[in-house]
Amino acid sequence: MIDSLGQLLIDIQLLREEQWKEVHRQLAPDADLPTVLDRVQALPAWWAAGASMPALTVYQRKWIKRLCEKDRLPRLEKALRRGDYLILEELGEGGMGIVYKAWDFQEKQLVAIKQIKRVSLDAYRRFRREARIQKRLSHPFVVRFLKLARVRGDTLLVQEYITGRTIDEEVKARGPIPWQEAARWTLDILDALEYAHRLKIIHRDLKPSNIMLDQHPSGVRAKLLDLGLAKCLDPTSMSQTTTKDAVTVGDALLGTFEYMAPEQWRGAEAIVPASDIYSLGCTLFFILSGGRPPFTADSLVAYCNAHTNTPPPRLTAAQPAIPDALDALVQQMLSKEPAQRGTPTRLIKQFRRLLRPFDPSLPPVGPKSSLPRSSRRNALPTHTPAPKRPLSLPRLESPPGDERFMPFASGSEVNVSGFRTFLRAFFVSRGLFRRVFFLFLFVLAVLGILWICFHN
Repeated sequence: MIDSLGQLLIDIQLLREEQWKEVHRQLAPDADLPTVLDRVQALPAWWAAGASMPALTVYQRKWIKRLCEKDRLPRLEKALRRGDYLILEELGEGGMGIVYKAWDFQEKQLVAIKQIKRVSLDAYRRFRREARIQKRLSHPFVVRFLKLARVRGDTLLVQEYITGRTIDEEVKARGPIPWQEAARWTLDILDALEYAHRLKIIHRDLKPSNIMLDQHPSGVRAKLLDLGLAKCLDPTSMSQTTTKDAVTVGDALLGTFEYMAPEQWRGAEAIVPASDIYSLGCTLFFILSGGRPPFTADSLVAYCNAHTNTPPPRLTAAQPAIPDALDALVQQMLSKEPAQRGTPTRLIKQFRRLLRPFDPSLPPVGPKSSLPRSSRRNALPTHTPAPKRPLSLPRLESPPGDERFMPFASGSEVNVSGFRTFLRAFFVSRGLFRRVFFLFLFVLAVLGILWICFHN
């Protein structure tokens, strides 16, 4: 088995032949698997171009041990290799795909690759839709798209690899973040949103786990990730299959409950650019409070009621060190009315005005995004209109205590179809269907009374 393992490691280019010969020469005839893996792990990675990286990662070692125990070692190549990419680590798993850290043998660089978890025509279309939207975005605060690859029937979205951790991980490790630091991260994401909104792209799932902190020579920068739920409003820039909201089916709710804007609870058609501002406000609240979103609940209806009817709490009540001006900005971003939240351009000016006494190097006016002329003509309006019909739900009691929220569902997409949901949506709606329905009942009642009168 040891010789077969060595040949497999050479075949998938994890080791060079001379490296394996050196390991094999140092092994005792009765060496066990852990000893062999220890020897391999002590070697430097030949492909790392001078970087200090081991030839065997913890993830790779786990797969080798698992397949050896199940006597399925020939499957090692499929587990650790995707075409030109050597899998090094699993970075995370979402509702639609798994993200890996990998080495690109062609470009000789580290990359992040996202692979579809459920193979289906719908999942493939959604994946291509995400890739096309991300390909349009070229901005220093948005993760960079590299390519969409097809390997042995698997679809891979290849992106730049960012050294750092998400805001979610940073807050869990450090607790409440100093407000100046949090405001600078917010400025980076506002810059990215200003650029994306000019291209008529709404992120639609902005949250702490979708913002990566990148270690840059000039300091820590925040970068926007995961455009899997993004919505493109410009039909002239993308194909019909791309602009179609393929991820909204029936009564599906898209987003993450703690960060969804009030209008987002009505469905995909009600979402506007200011919905991203609301989600960013929830994220900033999470950062400043040390890991607590503005609203927590234990059910879908309670979440909907909180975001649409309940005023957001004040940050200064729990964190006195936060300036009143920043607290007011968070309250503005969490406004129930989209038009009152402000545009990214306006908020950038407000945050810079707040930070300038602590960082005089900040420019007075944000840099203009370099967009093609066609994109400027089709840019989103600076003023976001308020929704035509507000959503009114019966007020529900908040959950007792101040415990952390237990997730209602593991994914970012929840189907809420069914007869009970239909009744709930009908009785809290003020739409045309309800009016027509009651008009129909009224006509039936009048006809019934006339029929009784004439027959008597």
